[in-house]
Amino acid sequence: MPATAAIAGNQCLDRLVSHPAEFARCRIDTTCFLFITEDPFVFIGNISNDPTDPLNPRTPFPCTEFAVRGLSGFSFSFYKKLWPSSPDLCVYAGDVDECTFNGLVDFLSDTRTLGHPGYGMAFAVVNALVFSPVRRQLGISSSSILEDRLVMVRRKQSHAGFWAQSKFGLTTLSWPFTASTWAVVLHAFMAALLVRNIAGGELELAEAHFGPSQNLVRCVPYAIIAIVVVWWEAAFIIGSTSTTLTKPLSGLTDIDLCPFTVTRDTAMEVMWLSIVNSGRESNPINISGLATGTTHRTWRTCDTATSCFQQVTTGGRSPSPRCDSAGTTDVFVTFQPVLYSQMRQHPELCDALEVLATEEEVFRFTLGWMYADVVTPNATAAAAWASRRADIDVAIRQARLDQTTKDTLDKMIGKQAPCPLEMRRVQPGQLILPLVLTLAVLYVFALLLALGYPPLQTALSRQRRPLETEALVHPRMSPWHEGRRGCSRW
Repeated sequence: MPATAAIAGNQCLDRLVSHPAEFARCRIDTTCFLFITEDPFVFIGNISNDPTDPLNPRTPFPCTEFAVRGLSGFSFSFYKKLWPSSPDLCVYAGDVDECTFNGLVDFLSDTRTLGHPGYGMAFAVVNALVFSPVRRQLGISSSSILEDRLVMVRRKQSHAGFWAQSKFGLTTLSWPFTASTWAVVLHAFMAALLVRNIAGGELELAEAHFGPSQNLVRCVPYAIIAIVVVWWEAAFIIGSTSTTLTKPLSGLTDIDLCPFTVTRDTAMEVMWLSIVNSGRESNPINISGLATGTTHRTWRTCDTATSCFQQVTTGGRSPSPRCDSAGTTDVFVTFQPVLYSQMRQHPELCDALEVLATEEEVFRFTLGWMYADVVTPNATAAAAWASRRADIDVAIRQARLDQTTKDTLDKMIGKQAPCPLEMRRVQPGQLILPLVLTLAVLYVFALLLALGYPPLQTALSRQRRPLETEALVHPRMSPWHEGRRGCSRW
């Protein structure tokens, strides 16, 4: 086939067609890694677009020399940490409007065709979501570099308060506390009632001095109720709007998908739609038609993480005529590292977004590198490439075992989101301490009153008796009489 036909429509690695000599080493003994922008794995900074500039990242360069070309990200830092003096080459495959991940994977597959400009070259794609059903058959996957899960981020809804909700019931009322928390509350309340019934009966006349202690014991159940109400109301104030999808993800209709957006032409879009299709047996979405344009999306797509989050925060409209013209883009389907990275770059997103919970187990992804299944008569080059792939796999597995991968990623994006994004429910451990302290303090105080109040009352009574006797024997004159007596002396 003609050289340009093999990559028509994708425009991935167009420099291979215009400057084939620069890629000669990729055919001899060197692995050439292809990359595109992908937050937080590859950041494209202020790069040169001059075709004659040797620092133009579209020209193959040693993978460890990324910083001088305006490149950064987890993948480059991870690579340099594991192979500080490797002979591998890296190449920028194109901007977001020129090349996509699916386009790169298709490019690898096309290099097996005789006449393709990349035929016989050892290319590899960085940061591909490997182990998807289609990609398993299109290349050779490296060991898994890291694994994480898909998340759905929604623009925060109006927090008008609990009573503004249109429907609520027992489930809604009990939601702020988990089942275990309710069990803790019930046990504490029953214990307080038991003590109240044992020590709260009517007192005999001789036991009247135990009245203050008994009154305090009787108040303990009410104190528990007050604490529970305060925590329950606080949970509703913090999260008056549920962050659970109103419908299961599997089986969403075309109209239900209008508020969603996802990165265009990626395995993530394919895997997400696979979950949706699992409940659409009679009317599945034609996923294979996304690349050819025969499948018309009702959901929106975006090219970069920044543009995706912007779609959600601004509430843009879906371009599909099948969607409500007044509807907005509310939910972004992404991966956890992308979310954490964007939160650190744009702290204002903390006030704008929340993470949705789903009823089903949403898939976890596996990030790795995909190698072209090279067709070459050069046995020496084939052996060299196979040996290099084996070395890379060993280093990747070792990096996961000794926490190098985790430490490198944590340094890049942090161990958790810089702000709380998920709805918070009161857990048992959060309520046990206030309840225990309340019971302990009130009961200890009641015990002190029971032990200390009677002797104190007796002592005060003894001190009061002589004073009362003296008052009867020597009645005190009124101030008027005192004044008269004083004046008479003069």
